[in-house]
Amino acid sequence: LKETATTASVSQYISRLRPFSVPTVPQPNMTTPPVNKVVEELELTSVLRKRRLKMNKHKHKKLMKRTRALRKKLGK
Repeated sequence: LKETATTASVSQYISRLRPFSVPTVPQPNMTTPPVNKVVEELELTSVLRKRRLKMNKHKHKKLMKRTRALRKKLGK
């Protein structure tokens, strides 16, 4: 009895399945933008500057960790 119920439920499930269709990709508009529209400009940051800031922050954190006991003793 249990096998027939399982087989029936599986066959019902399979009968309800629909084939998968990939959604269509929207095509971009090839029209020219209006002349009076303000175009935003991106400001790119130098990778070297970002890395220098990151390393300075890292070194500062290491210094704070290393001198924590001394600063605590001095009362700061």
